[in-house]
Amino acid sequence: KQWYQRRVAITAGDPRDCVVLHAKHRAVTRLSALPAGSVLGTSSLRRIAQLARHYPHLQFENIRGNLNTRLRKLDDDNKYDGIVLAAAGIERLGWKDRVNVYLEKHDMMYAVSQGAMAVECREDDVETISMLSKIHDQHTALRVTAERVFMKELDGGCSVPLGTWSVLDKNELHLSGAVFSIDGKEMLFNERTERMPSNEFLPHPPALFPTSDFFSHHQVDMIHGQRPRLTSDVLSVKGLLNNNIIVHRTGMCCSTNDVSKYDCAERCGLQIAASLIRQGARDVLDRARAAGNAENVNEAPKKCVVEKKSIIDSTPRTDEHLVDSTPGTSSEGIVSLEDIVPEVTNHNFNSLEGPPCKKSRQSSSS
Repeated sequence: KQWYQRRVAITAGDPRDCVVLHAKHRAVTRLSALPAGSVLGTSSLRRIAQLARHYPHLQFENIRGNLNTRLRKLDDDNKYDGIVLAAAGIERLGWKDRVNVYLEKHDMMYAVSQGAMAVECREDDVETISMLSKIHDQHTALRVTAERVFMKELDGGCSVPLGTWSVLDKNELHLSGAVFSIDGKEMLFNERTERMPSNEFLPHPPALFPTSDFFSHHQVDMIHGQRPRLTSDVLSVKGLLNNNIIVHRTGMCCSTNDVSKYDCAERCGLQIAASLIRQGARDVLDRARAAGNAENVNEAPKKCVVEKKSIIDSTPRTDEHLVDSTPGTSSEGIVSLEDIVPEVTNHNFNSLEGPPCKKSRQSSSS
């Protein structure tokens, strides 16, 4: 049986990129001060495009390996004048003192979710998700949600030059997004600010889902609207709701009182992507993929549609069992959570009782 993973975000590190220079450039504090023809090691199309745009006097070479390997190549191979790294990674390993230059927004927009960490958990594991919610960092989660939605709408990923920059300042989320050509000569940019709804005027905001076996139509609409899908394990859904936790449609776990904030973050990412698409972002990224001989790693593989027998009870349901999930439905009626018909994935429909058992020798011989 397949379980869908849900995310809990941990406080993010520094999302910026940084440059570690060779010892011979120890006194350099600006990339513009590097000699013409200096070689920076990076395999990121995003980094190459932006650095080539701002510092055309520099050259770039691929570099592979973990952080230890890259630093060793910088120190020993005499091939690179510097390497470009994620600041969060080098700081978490305790090597912050090796950083020579931190790249700000005007130099380098960082990769989506760079510096952030998350814990993934099976969505039916109510106890673990409830425990993980104690370390969930909403500040990080809202920023990451906006950035990931932006990337998804553009079919982006690490194989295309796409950058972002987000700041959550009190109740305002500022998001910037950009796409680049491989050589950095083309750049499409947009930014947007969304004001977050606030519950601060309520000392203890009331739970939207009280501990109960019954839910109003309004609450059921919210479940359908926020969950990416309902699994056949309805009890896990009810368990999360009773702990005042809901899975937002973007896949992030959040408090039921904060759903509107994640809606705002999602809307912010969608609007930035839509603006860039109108400017021709898809064409720019398609040319970048072709030039870099890159594949869209985030594009889901096409599935063949096979006629299958529904595993849901095919007994006709009367009107009293149906739930209208359209916006603005009346909240006067009540419905049991068990009456919600879950969506079931189309994986392994012929083995509902689990994987097939291996036949014994005796049975096979007979």
